[in-house]
Amino acid sequence: GAADEDAARRTMEVGADDLLPKPLDVAQLERKLIAAGRVTALHRRMHDDARQDTLTGLGNRLRLAEDLEVLCGRVQRYGHSYCVALFDVDDFKGYNDDAGHLAGDAVLRAVARALDQQIRTGDALYRYGGEEFLVLLPEQPIEAAGLAADRLRAAVEALGLPHPAGGVVTVSAGVAALSDDACKPDELFEIADQALYRAKTGGRNRVELH
Repeated sequence: GAADEDAARRTMEVGADDLLPKPLDVAQLERKLIAAGRVTALHRRMHDDARQDTLTGLGNRLRLAEDLEVLCGRVQRYGHSYCVALFDVDDFKGYNDDAGHLAGDAVLRAVARALDQQIRTGDALYRYGGEEFLVLLPEQPIEAAGLAADRLRAAVEALGLPHPAGGVVTVSAGVAALSDDACKPDELFEIADQALYRAKTGGRNRVELH
């Protein structure tokens, strides 16, 4: 209603993206809504891109941190529980050294697809870094999470991707469960990593529970 330039400037300074003075020009409003729709779509795409791993299309560490914040809220308010499974592609450095990084990237994409196709509704998969993938498994005891992790391990092995060193590409996994209602993801990831280390040193292509 205040159509002077000072009021318009103050309106923009406090957060408006655009404004129209009265009396309303419908055609002008329609043009501005078209532009606003494009800007909104761009913002949404930028938001999603910032939370997506560019190689695999999975959620990245930023998406994981945001999802954990929500999950920890449920843990603290309602006593919910969750497990994590940390996967690592076995001898991925050897694969890259022998087959090249482009082939290594293709393997990571294939492994990501296999894992993503096997997780249950409600679980979430992320590229944790390098050749590591992490699965959040809400509302599962560690025994059930271990079975789920072994199903995922088997799905990667079933791809039958030849490894230059012999055999096929496989993954190892470490599984850990939240031990109390104090949601401490970093500690949980650490013990999952310890279990993963045992899987690696125990022969690879296997799952270890903490």
